[in-house]
Amino acid sequence: MSIFPDSGWLRALKLLSQVVFGLFLASATLLTIDYYEIIQLDQIHALATTILIQILVIFGSISIAFAASFFTQGHLRRKRRSTLEQRRENCDDEVKKHQRAPEEVALRRLDYLSKEEIHYISDCLRKNSQLFQASTHSSFISNMTAKRLIFTPGGTHHRDHYPYSFFDFVWEEILRRKDEFIEKDDAHKEADRQAKLKQAL
Repeated sequence: MSIFPDSGWLRALKLLSQVVFGLFLASATLLTIDYYEIIQLDQIHALATTILIQILVIFGSISIAFAASFFTQGHLRRKRRSTLEQRRENCDDEVKKHQRAPEEVALRRLDYLSKEEIHYISDCLRKNSQLFQASTHSSFISNMTAKRLIFTPGGTHHRDHYPYSFFDFVWEEILRRKDEFIEKDDAHKEADRQAKLKQAL
């Protein structure tokens, strides 16, 4: 059973407040009319003015109490809603923080790649493709998978031409550092070429 009043009680309370305020307003109006001598209340009844003053004070006080309660409850509801929204935002931020943590670790690993791993990246950049194919027996592919840089969509494929893809958050970072990876790959190729020339000599 809920501790909060249902809609029927709320409607009744609202109606009661309207009746109380109506009586307060009516008594104030009659006393104003009597003050300007439009109608002489004492001529109607000797205690009419006294009774109306009592009604004015009583129902005026109740009306003020209703108004104060209304504004106080409204403030508390807004404060409670604001607190709940803040807690929800904090929870969302905490979840996002935990989600970003593994991604941040993976992105930092882009700074410590082998030249073979860089070649896979630069080859994809030159082809402007997030997807590529490689052998399932490649140790470099295994390393990149373990580093959470790439994944395979699965399915039945030739083991020497198995499909792989960079995670979206990794690919975004790779695109941002496109020139850097291509320059590193070119430098590795030039170093290999120079090494072969020396061996040939």
